[in-house]
Amino acid sequence: MNTEYILSANEDTTVSIWDQRAGRTMKSITIPGEAFCSCINMRRDWVFIGDRDAKLHILNLNNDFELVKSYSTEHTKSITRVHLTHECLITSSLDGTVRISSLTDPPQPIATLRSEMRCISDMDYLNDTLAVSCSSGVEVWCPKLTCSTKQQ
Repeated sequence: MNTEYILSANEDTTVSIWDQRAGRTMKSITIPGEAFCSCINMRRDWVFIGDRDAKLHILNLNNDFELVKSYSTEHTKSITRVHLTHECLITSSLDGTVRISSLTDPPQPIATLRSEMRCISDMDYLNDTLAVSCSSGVEVWCPKLTCSTKQQ
Protein backbone atom coordinates (compact mmCIF):
# COMPACT_ATOMS: atom_id res chain seq x y z
CA MET A 1 0.00 0.00 0.00
CA ASN A 2 1.10 3.54 -0.65
CA THR A 3 -0.72 6.88 -0.81
CA GLU A 4 -2.16 6.09 -4.25
CA TYR A 5 -2.67 2.32 -4.45
CA ILE A 6 -3.58 -0.74 -2.43
CA LEU A 7 -2.44 -4.06 -3.91
CA SER A 8 -3.99 -7.41 -3.09
CA ALA A 9 -2.57 -10.80 -4.07
CA ASN A 10 -5.18 -13.53 -4.49
CA GLU A 11 -5.16 -17.34 -4.52
CA ASP A 12 -6.42 -17.32 -8.12
CA THR A 13 -2.97 -16.03 -9.25
CA THR A 14 -4.20 -12.46 -9.73
CA VAL A 15 -3.04 -9.20 -8.22
CA SER A 16 -5.66 -6.46 -7.95
CA ILE A 17 -4.75 -2.79 -7.85
CA TRP A 18 -7.13 -0.49 -6.00
CA ASP A 19 -6.81 3.18 -6.92
CA GLN A 20 -7.44 5.11 -3.68
CA ARG A 21 -8.05 8.40 -5.50
CA ALA A 22 -10.67 6.97 -7.87
CA GLY A 23 -12.14 4.63 -5.24
CA ARG A 24 -12.16 1.59 -7.54
CA THR A 25 -10.15 -1.36 -8.78
CA MET A 26 -8.13 -0.03 -11.68
CA LYS A 27 -6.57 -3.28 -12.86
CA SER A 28 -6.16 -6.99 -12.21
CA ILE A 29 -3.03 -8.78 -13.35
CA THR A 30 -2.66 -12.54 -13.76
CA ILE A 31 0.68 -13.85 -12.55
CA PRO A 32 2.06 -16.62 -14.82
CA GLY A 33 2.03 -20.21 -13.59
CA GLU A 34 -0.35 -22.13 -11.40
CA ALA A 35 1.00 -21.17 -7.97
CA PHE A 36 -0.88 -18.48 -6.15
CA CYS A 37 0.77 -15.35 -4.82
CA SER A 38 1.95 -15.72 -1.24
CA CYS A 39 3.43 -12.27 -0.49
CA ILE A 40 3.86 -8.84 -1.99
CA ASN A 41 6.08 -5.77 -1.43
CA MET A 42 5.82 -2.38 -3.11
CA ARG A 43 8.63 0.15 -2.99
CA ARG A 44 8.75 3.28 -5.10
CA ASP A 45 8.28 2.22 -8.74
CA TRP A 46 8.42 -1.55 -8.26
CA VAL A 47 6.20 -4.33 -6.93
CA PHE A 48 7.78 -7.67 -5.98
CA ILE A 49 5.52 -10.71 -5.62
CA GLY A 50 6.54 -14.10 -4.23
CA ASP A 51 4.54 -17.23 -5.00
CA ARG A 52 4.02 -20.78 -3.70
CA ASP A 53 6.37 -22.20 -6.39
CA ALA A 54 9.26 -20.09 -4.99
CA LYS A 55 9.14 -17.73 -7.98
CA LEU A 56 9.50 -13.97 -7.89
CA HIS A 57 7.46 -11.67 -10.15
CA ILE A 58 8.14 -7.97 -10.72
CA LEU A 59 5.65 -5.29 -11.77
CA ASN A 60 6.53 -1.77 -12.94
CA LEU A 61 4.37 0.81 -11.18
CA ASN A 62 5.25 3.52 -13.72
CA ASN A 63 4.22 1.41 -16.70
CA ASP A 64 0.62 0.66 -15.69
CA PHE A 65 1.74 -2.18 -13.36
CA GLU A 66 3.10 -4.14 -16.31
CA LEU A 67 4.58 -7.56 -15.44
CA VAL A 68 8.24 -6.96 -16.26
CA LYS A 69 9.91 -10.24 -15.26
CA SER A 70 9.40 -13.53 -13.48
CA TYR A 71 12.32 -15.37 -11.92
CA SER A 72 12.93 -18.73 -10.35
CA THR A 73 14.66 -18.41 -7.00
CA GLU A 74 16.95 -20.74 -5.10
CA HIS A 75 14.24 -21.34 -2.51
CA THR A 76 12.86 -24.88 -2.57
CA LYS A 77 9.47 -24.08 -1.01
CA SER A 78 6.98 -21.21 -0.97
CA ILE A 79 8.28 -17.66 -0.56
CA THR A 80 6.69 -16.28 2.61
CA ARG A 81 7.91 -12.69 2.55
CA VAL A 82 9.57 -10.26 0.14
CA HIS A 83 11.36 -7.15 1.41
CA LEU A 84 12.98 -4.63 -0.88
CA THR A 85 15.58 -2.19 0.50
CA HIS A 86 17.63 0.51 -1.24
CA GLU A 87 20.49 -1.97 -1.58
CA CYS A 88 19.08 -5.48 -1.86
CA LEU A 89 16.15 -7.87 -2.08
CA ILE A 90 15.41 -10.12 0.91
CA THR A 91 13.16 -13.17 0.63
CA SER A 92 12.17 -15.77 3.22
CA SER A 93 10.74 -19.21 2.62
CA LEU A 94 9.08 -22.24 4.16
CA ASP A 95 12.37 -24.01 3.31
CA GLY A 96 13.91 -22.32 6.39
CA THR A 97 16.16 -19.89 4.51
CA VAL A 98 16.45 -16.16 4.03
CA ARG A 99 18.09 -15.20 0.77
CA ILE A 100 19.63 -11.80 0.18
CA SER A 101 20.04 -10.87 -3.49
CA SER A 102 21.28 -7.95 -5.56
CA LEU A 103 18.93 -5.55 -7.29
CA THR A 104 20.15 -6.61 -10.71
CA ASP A 105 18.49 -8.33 -13.65
CA PRO A 106 18.39 -11.15 -12.77
CA PRO A 107 18.91 -10.84 -9.00
CA GLN A 108 22.21 -12.42 -7.97
CA PRO A 109 22.71 -14.20 -4.64
CA ILE A 110 24.64 -12.26 -1.99
CA ALA A 111 24.02 -14.38 1.11
CA THR A 112 21.85 -17.17 2.46
CA LEU A 113 20.86 -17.37 6.12
CA ARG A 114 19.63 -20.70 7.46
CA SER A 115 17.22 -20.64 10.33
CA GLU A 116 17.42 -23.16 13.16
CA MET A 117 13.67 -23.47 12.67
CA ARG A 118 12.55 -25.82 9.93
CA CYS A 119 10.43 -23.21 8.20
CA ILE A 120 10.00 -19.45 8.14
CA SER A 121 6.43 -18.24 8.07
CA ASP A 122 7.17 -14.52 8.36
CA MET A 123 10.06 -12.06 8.27
CA ASP A 124 10.71 -8.38 8.89
CA TYR A 125 13.75 -6.18 8.36
CA LEU A 126 14.34 -2.77 9.93
CA ASN A 127 17.44 -0.77 10.95
CA ASP A 128 19.83 -3.54 9.85
CA THR A 129 18.02 -6.10 12.02
CA LEU A 130 16.32 -9.14 10.53
CA ALA A 131 13.70 -11.12 12.43
CA VAL A 132 12.12 -14.37 11.27
CA SER A 133 9.39 -16.42 12.88
CA CYS A 134 7.46 -19.65 12.70
CA SER A 135 5.24 -21.54 15.11
CA SER A 136 8.23 -22.67 17.20
CA GLY A 137 9.78 -19.26 17.87
CA VAL A 138 11.61 -16.18 16.66
CA GLU A 139 15.19 -15.69 15.47
CA VAL A 140 16.89 -12.31 15.16
CA TRP A 141 20.04 -11.40 13.22
CA CYS A 142 21.86 -8.14 13.98
CA PRO A 143 24.93 -6.71 12.22
CA LYS A 144 28.33 -7.53 13.70
CA LEU A 145 26.75 -9.11 16.75
CA THR A 146 25.94 -12.64 17.71
CA CYS A 147 22.35 -12.05 18.68
CA SER A 148 20.45 -14.97 17.22
CA THR A 149 17.84 -15.74 19.85
CA LYS A 150 14.99 -18.12 20.03
CA GLN A 151 11.92 -17.52 22.15
CA GLN A 152 9.20 -20.03 22.79
